[in-house]
Amino acid sequence: MNGLKNTSNLKRLDQQNMFNTGAVIVANDTDRFNYVRLAEKCAERVQRHLNIPVSLVTTSDVTSSVFDKIITMESYEQNQRFFTATQEKTEWRNMGRTQVYDLTPYDRTLLLDADLFIQTDALLNHLKTNNDFAIVRDVYDPTTGHTYKMKFGKTQMDQCWATLVIFNKSELARNIFDMAQHVLNHYDYYCRLYNFADAPLRNDYAFTVACHLMGGYGQRHFDITGYALPNCDFYTDILELNTDNILIKYNKQEKSYVQRIKSDLHMQNKLSLFERINESG
Repeated sequence: MNGLKNTSNLKRLDQQNMFNTGAVIVANDTDRFNYVRLAEKCAERVQRHLNIPVSLVTTSDVTSSVFDKIITMESYEQNQRFFTATQEKTEWRNMGRTQVYDLTPYDRTLLLDADLFIQTDALLNHLKTNNDFAIVRDVYDPTTGHTYKMKFGKTQMDQCWATLVIFNKSELARNIFDMAQHVLNHYDYYCRLYNFADAPLRNDYAFTVACHLMGGYGQRHFDITGYALPNCDFYTDILELNTDNILIKYNKQEKSYVQRIKSDLHMQNKLSLFERINESG
């Protein structure tokens, strides 16, 4: 495997000093979307609100002054995703998340998607705790004001979101990342076992199964407690991407609403999101 690897002895987070804590974003450009540019916008907000360095993990040839480190990884088979709103398929290079444990240059890592914009310091206290592994399970819908848990496949287990993970260099974290990679390597088997769709390959599903197995078949959860991921669905349009807020538009009961979001926000409507990214230059 190419890139940087942390080969030092496993260390524990110093709760007072937060030594060697940083964020990692995995982003790979496609023919349609410039995910590295999106990752730069995400990184700038992490640096502003959390005051930690941000490294990029990518298969792309990248030069950027935004990132603390740019870490190259081996290329992998392409995935595809389907946009319901426009009835089109597009390339989706979302794999590689399970390799971040080996590639991160930090002792404590905030792993996040490039489409999760950090606009508050809400995650700081979670970075200062000493959980070896924590992942998002609660989701907050700003268009309804409701917090919920997404259900996973026909088993109706609670889904974990690989959108946001916090972990230490530790045996537990390594085992969960290794198990998630094992699930991806044997995706057809776990699709049948847990009864979920076999395409596209999803990191969320791989980490959900890994956490279920490593937690003793659901006896232990690895939630980021007290933090619900603010999430806008595929049908929510992004109207503005400002420094510390995002303007969205959505429909409810045949009426259109516009709302300014000042919390952190995960934006699933990539078509609308990249329109705004392209406008910003």
